[in-house]
Amino acid sequence: MSLSGVMKKCIISTFTVALLTSFYAQTKINKDIELFVMNNLESIIEAQENKLGIDHKGSPRIIFGYPDGYTAHDGSGFYHDPTDTIYLPKGLAITPESNLSNKLAEILSFGRAYDILDILDHELGHFYIDKIKESKSENKWDVPVTYDQKQARSVVCEGVAEYFKITLNNIETNLSENYSMPTDCFELTTFDIYVGGYHLVKPIIDLYGSAAIHYFIDNPPNSVKDLKLYQNKALNALSSK
Repeated sequence: MSLSGVMKKCIISTFTVALLTSFYAQTKINKDIELFVMNNLESIIEAQENKLGIDHKGSPRIIFGYPDGYTAHDGSGFYHDPTDTIYLPKGLAITPESNLSNKLAEILSFGRAYDILDILDHELGHFYIDKIKESKSENKWDVPVTYDQKQARSVVCEGVAEYFKITLNNIETNLSENYSMPTDCFELTTFDIYVGGYHLVKPIIDLYGSAAIHYFIDNPPNSVKDLKLYQNKALNALSSK
């Protein structure tokens, strides 16, 4: 066999080994992520109840992978209201545990593995919001008429879910002194909706806990340009109760 033939064979062999190793690692990571979530879901929910002073109504169904037709951002979860189902991503994720799977995920993702507990805490926030909506005789939240209303409610809803994640996992998140939420609903970015939303609802939930979330559901915002006013109205209304 010629030298070039030997080199080609070595390259193919190396590539095959790398591919099989990667497949094994991903399979192990997915399996260990599923075991962690299913073995700890009850205690994760209990931790939220204790930390946030809330009462979850049951627990959601968990599915790993996304429903057909759903396009997800890498490392994001998805809560499906009608079926009380949280969809969690498969891929390079880590858990709070110290194990081989976490090390493999960190190596294969070059240190950018996503945290499955962060995602789960966020989606449990959506589950909690959904159960509050279901408890109301009139659900005002899910009937937005305009895109502006839809975006304003997304800011509050995602802000609450981020509050769950950030508070439970002691995540540092700060806004620049120069930051201001856009007043045009078409100019909102993912950062505005999630991080901006968190900072919008944080002072209200910090003071009034679950009552704040009930207020949001009973009094949904109607415009992105009025969100600062909405924050002040919520604080004033809750302080007088």
